Amino acid sequence: MIHCSNPIKSNILSALFLKKFKELAVKRVYVIRPVLEFEACGFDVISGLLDVFVQAIKVRCGGGIGRMGSVRSRTLINLIPEEVKEQR
Repeated sequence: MIHCSNPIKSNILSALFLKKFKELAVKRVYVIRPVLEFEACGFDVISGLLDVFVQAIKVRCGGGIGRMGSVRSRTLINLIPEEVKEQR
């Protein structure tokens, strides 16, 4: 552990340590297969979520697809934070 009585020097040393730690993580952790597989799955999840939310907004704006579509759309729309809804 780094011990230093000078807070500025201590912060600089901590920042350097963090920078080296991040560099090591990028080189050694974020390139192993399980991490890459997890990241690749995340792309599909984000894409799928965008698709269902866009569809819910379309249904809400008048392109309804029956009762199930409206229930699903209402549920998804209710998940959107109010701050985002207000930004129309």
